[in-house]
Amino acid sequence: MKKKLDPFDQFICDVPVTTSVVQEKLYEAKVPNRHPSITNTPYRIAIIADEPSRDDILGGQPFLGAAGRSLSLRLSRAGILRDACFLGYSNDPDRLTHDLNVYSPHICLLLGRNTLGLAHGTHSLGDWRGSVFVSTHDGPFKGRKCIPSYHPADCNRNYDWTPLLFFDIKKCSGNFCARPFRTDLFISGDRQFFKIIARRERPRTCQGLAAPNRKMHAIRNTQRPR
Repeated sequence: MKKKLDPFDQFICDVPVTTSVVQEKLYEAKVPNRHPSITNTPYRIAIIADEPSRDDILGGQPFLGAAGRSLSLRLSRAGILRDACFLGYSNDPDRLTHDLNVYSPHICLLLGRNTLGLAHGTHSLGDWRGSVFVSTHDGPFKGRKCIPSYHPADCNRNYDWTPLLFFDIKKCSGNFCARPFRTDLFISGDRQFFKIIARRERPRTCQGLAAPNRKMHAIRNTQRPR
């Protein structure tokens, strides 16, 4: 009696099982993007990865399995609710464009080289990881603030990247990133222009700094010289 295959094995059973072929088939797989169930949060974060994993295909939802648990842990430690974030994949650009227009995120966290290439035209994730830029390329990310970072699955294989992923997730909920995009400013994908914009959008009050009209008094040294 022929054994019944699960959906993932049935998905790739007609091709030779090699790493490149399986990766190509994963990129072709379509898993529905998940809209947040909690909307009363000050941040609107869209987390986009390259392609679904085997667990995602079997469960029909994004970010399941070990990578999903790792992402949920990092989000929880950063004070971000997973159910308040948009979760999706970039292997279906048309569907992603429609869903992002409906959700209208403040910031897009790009997990993977292919997603970075779709937003910026480059696959050099090591050079652009942690950088905040506005995408000028035609596609689902055009005109949106983006932060590229490593995929949780890659962080599970290389633990040195885990603190970097956590730092980028924490940055998504920061005062500058978790705000609506200002269209009255001149935006360019170049880093120098974005640094100028970042300085203009910097909060006016900062914790830990003395008020401008506060006088600073020197403390006299009362110890006698030896």
